[in-house]
Amino acid sequence: MVAADIAERLGLSRARVLVLATGPGFPRPVGRLGRSSVWRWSSVERWARETGRLHPAE
Repeated sequence: MVAADIAERLGLSRARVLVLATGPGFPRPVGRLGRSSVWRWSSVERWARETGRLHPAE
C-alpha cells in the first residue's frame, strides 16, 4: 500500500504519512510502485498500534 492508502486508513494526510515514514520506527518500504514507496499494511498497522495511532478496536 502507498502513502495515500495508509493516510486514509489512519485518518492522516498523505504528507503527514510521508513525514512519519522518515522517522524512527516506521516500517521500511517493501518496494516501489512507480515513484511511490510501498509498505505492507500488517507492518504499518503494528507500528500504528504500538505508537497509539491505531486503537485495538479499529
